[in-house]
Order: sequence, then C-alpha cells, then structure tokens
Amino acid sequence: MKAVTGLGWGALILTLALAPLLAVDLILIYLLEDTSFRILSTLAMLGCFYLLSTILSLFVDGLTGALRSLGHANIPRRTHPA
Repeated sequence: MKAVTGLGWGALILTLALAPLLAVDLILIYLLEDTSFRILSTLAMLGCFYLLSTILSLFVDGLTGALRSLGHANIPRRTHPA
C-alpha cells in the first residue's frame, strides 16, 4: 500500500481506467502482426477503433440524456390557496 500512496491515488485510478484501452491495443497489435505494413495498419486500425468508439459514446450519451430529460419532466405543482 506504500507504493500506492507514494504515487498517489490519481495514478492508480488512471491506470485502472486505461488498462482496458491498453488491452485492446495489445490485442489489435497481435492480430495485425502478420500483415506486410504492420505499423501503418495497426495505427489505422487503432484510429478507426477509437473514432468509432467516440462516435458511439457521443450517440449513447445523447440518447440517454434525452431519455433522462423525458423521465424528469417538470410538472407544475398545484399550490393550495392560503
């Protein structure tokens, strides 16, 4: 635990957040190992993957935001006359 507090909790959280991305990168590099233009095809594949991931996440965020706003519609309350 001393190493974690020495680096800070932010470094641990950042490492945990980026670990799935690094795993995807390593899998794509492994799959594209036998191609003739290994570096170019790997960079192109990673670029396409992250671009599609960003577009999909923006679409899903917009859709969930719209659904959330429909669920929390402001309904005026009746006030009781004093």
